[in-house]
Amino acid sequence: MRCFATGAARAAFLAVGLAFWTGSAAAEGVSTDRTANEVAAVAALRMYLGTQNQFHRADFYGKGMLVYANPRDGAGFPDLYRAPNGTTLKLVDFAFARAASPLCPRAGYYFVDITSDAKGKEYDFSIDCGLCAVPAEYGVTGKNTFVIDVTGGVYQKDGGGRSVRRYPDVEKEGWARVGQDLIAAGRRRQRLAGSGDSRDWNESAAAGLLRLYLAAQLQFHRTDWHGKGMLVYANPRDGAGFPDLYRLPNGTTLRLIDLAFACAASPLSPRAGYYFVDITRDAKGREYDFSINCGLCAVPAEYGVTGKHTFIIDVTGVVYQKDNGGRRVTVYPDVAKGWVPVGSELRRSRQRRPPVLFRSRLKTKSATNLKQFGYGCHLWAADHDEEFPPSFEALYERQYLKDRKVLECPARPGEPGYVYVKGLKAADPPWVVLAYEKDGCFRDGRNALFIGGNVQWMSEAKFQEALTKTGVYMRDTGRGVPSGQREEQELF
Repeated sequence: MRCFATGAARAAFLAVGLAFWTGSAAAEGVSTDRTANEVAAVAALRMYLGTQNQFHRADFYGKGMLVYANPRDGAGFPDLYRAPNGTTLKLVDFAFARAASPLCPRAGYYFVDITSDAKGKEYDFSIDCGLCAVPAEYGVTGKNTFVIDVTGGVYQKDGGGRSVRRYPDVEKEGWARVGQDLIAAGRRRQRLAGSGDSRDWNESAAAGLLRLYLAAQLQFHRTDWHGKGMLVYANPRDGAGFPDLYRLPNGTTLRLIDLAFACAASPLSPRAGYYFVDITRDAKGREYDFSINCGLCAVPAEYGVTGKHTFIIDVTGVVYQKDNGGRRVTVYPDVAKGWVPVGSELRRSRQRRPPVLFRSRLKTKSATNLKQFGYGCHLWAADHDEEFPPSFEALYERQYLKDRKVLECPARPGEPGYVYVKGLKAADPPWVVLAYEKDGCFRDGRNALFIGGNVQWMSEAKFQEALTKTGVYMRDTGRGVPSGQREEQELF
């Protein structure tokens, strides 16, 4: 910007602008409470780093490499709101983005990109970034200047209101690390990320966010957002994990959770003193099938200060807590070993039966398994003179089935889940039962696959009627004893 020929003219303009801003501060609702402003500035820096981590996941500058938002390739940190190509990202809000100017401060502070390290060497923005928060009117809106870089540490110094573009040597130049004393001094109603001003409040908020997460996951599961041809929960195998509930890797903004929650995937930008980690394996160490399972862990950002308990949730909807020493959990634990249900869920802890919605999803997944098996059988028949395979296992061995998990009933992972009626052909009537779920998979009925390719959920009485009809047909055509009165082939 070349509107001013001299530094003196620029300084005069800024002085007039600041005087105007100060005079209108009360009218615009801008706080001159220095402590509250400084707390908000620290929170903004931490939020900045969390959003930079989001920005770094995509090549928004078209450089063929991943970089942080920076003033060399774009406008600097305002690119977190809108990229140079006009794409609106909204990783930060508009008020924060325009606070790059001292004439448009946010909570009494404006913000400046840091572009070089302590030795004056220009940043490699593929691995480095930093931001400085400067009081818009020194001594009125704030006294301390704050800095942050990719290490996540926030440092403060009474810099006389001067901005910083070179990251300082914090030890030699008298910068002090921001501690919980400054955060705790802020207004309790602000509840800033990582504030730690009330462990009880933070822990209650963390448990509430886990419940919010599960509700958002149920919404996410209604659409094939990852283009896999199947419905899955937001997960770190197919995307970024739970932050996909806010924005997908392809840039689609869902907003099933808010941005602050999504950024709390990093311990550097906690929400209410907690950060959050996707759970990816069950208690036996098996990787989750994200079409039916998901889970999240809430971990205190600073153990003993912002919280003591670690919290977990999975698709059953029960939130458990444990003083875990601040360690994160990515493998869903055996909750019988010291994990306690939170609040009103204690009544459900004696017998963790999946809720109705969860059981319904298991039934749907099981029906999908049977459909895939039926498709594999018909492919086999097309290659073998209309004869169906001798066993389920043969389909997998000859690669007519690609996923061995199709051979397990979701209600009982790791166990044989289905019964195959052997000796049938593709030319047999479409109402003949080809395969079905074993006894005990579900209490109120079972899924059955018919030769026509359809899968139907039936009560036990209706199923036995269909199986008896199949048995009569098999006897009449000399096929032997029908499966169901003796289980000839279990799928595993």
